[in-house]
Amino acid sequence: MNAGKLVIYRIYDLAHEVNFAEASGKLNKLGPTSKYTLKRPSKDFLYGDPPLVLSQGDVLFEGTKAQMITKIWSYGAVSFSLSIDCEAYSENDEDRTKLIQWFSFWCESEAIDHFLKTKIQELLSLLGNSLKKPEVWNQEEDYNIFLANPDYKPKDFWEKDNFVYQFLSKEENIPLSEAMISPIKESSLSYGPNDLVVIDWDSAFVLARTDSEDICDVIELANVQLLELRYFDDLLDKKLSGLYRQVVEKRPSIFNSTIALLARDASQLYLETSEVVERIENSLKVVGDIYFARLYRLSLKRLQVPQWQATVDQKLKNLQDVSQMYMGELHTRRGHFMEIIIIVLIAIEVVPFLYPIVMKYLELALSHL
Repeated sequence: MNAGKLVIYRIYDLAHEVNFAEASGKLNKLGPTSKYTLKRPSKDFLYGDPPLVLSQGDVLFEGTKAQMITKIWSYGAVSFSLSIDCEAYSENDEDRTKLIQWFSFWCESEAIDHFLKTKIQELLSLLGNSLKKPEVWNQEEDYNIFLANPDYKPKDFWEKDNFVYQFLSKEENIPLSEAMISPIKESSLSYGPNDLVVIDWDSAFVLARTDSEDICDVIELANVQLLELRYFDDLLDKKLSGLYRQVVEKRPSIFNSTIALLARDASQLYLETSEVVERIENSLKVVGDIYFARLYRLSLKRLQVPQWQATVDQKLKNLQDVSQMYMGELHTRRGHFMEIIIIVLIAIEVVPFLYPIVMKYLELALSHL
């Protein structure tokens, strides 16, 4: 009997957008593909943009078998998951330490990191023109979920001496203080007396006889949202600083198109980014299932997704303000230029009319001297 299994996630941003119609045919070369659906049918879950799921079978790491699944979202996120069975350990302290060591070893496996970074590059090449603005972002999101086998040990085993919190923190020797445990406890949830879900910032623990895969999928989606918001935060930082720098360096005037180009770039970036961010934020809506609604909110809160969301929203507002500022500046300069032209035209019309009169008065003035 296994103690459970570990699901290792590595999430990347591959492109600005993925065309599923084209991508699906290309992905069939790697394995069967399908649109994501929950394991249990429910009208309480509204997936705004379900991902494409690619099953890639088993892979080996140092003789250990792992089942690999890839999910691809239309807004360019790719999530790799590797499931590894965990052998059963006894209840004594030595074997509990071995369980923590096993968990820590696979969570921090460099072999898995290297393997998946190779896979994301292969995926980039395979999908080709089905990607819009293809480029793998240089950062990733990694997360790990341990699915405990309910037939192996009951809930009391994991809660005894706060073992589940030691386990998630990968702390073998030093008992965690209440200050360290308290935030993790606040992100814990139980539907019944025998199940438990604990969500930490980099890993989670799930003890459930049913719906365990759906629980993992909800936590995975929260991590995908986190990665995409981090990506757009970084993108907006670079774009905003670039726009400010161009204004200073190019010294726009009414005689060149710098301001018009900057205004167009800012407006286009705002429209593209805000549309994708809205799709990300509305990826999942839980309308009736109280348990999964709380689970989703807890996941977002523990991963600090609302804070990232607020930051990105503020930078989008800044971008909109910059675009409006450029357009206002452009209109002001054009207005000034038109005023100068009008004054010149008036002068051209008035001077020929006034010239004979002025000359006549000058002649009269000179004749009286």
